[in-house]
Amino acid sequence: MPSAPLPPEKDAEIRDLAQAIRAAIDAEVNELATNLVSTDDAHLFGENEFTIRAIAHKIAAKTVLGSGLVLGISRPGSTKPDPLDPY
Repeated sequence: MPSAPLPPEKDAEIRDLAQAIRAAIDAEVNELATNLVSTDDAHLFGENEFTIRAIAHKIAAKTVLGSGLVLGISRPGSTKPDPLDPY
């Protein structure tokens, strides 16, 4: 969370980035929802936690790497053509 209020001209940039992030992580959100719905209460924890964590890491990676590229900040040495696909 920013400590100072952002200027109004940043609103469009925020909306664009939020939309790009949502589009980039849609498959992972569906994967996470499928996992949670298809796992019974007795097995939500334990081994399944690692599956959930792996999905969450994919979401975080796509968000961080993708947002930098959407904002025009490229990772040094990166030649990936799709800015929202870190893999």
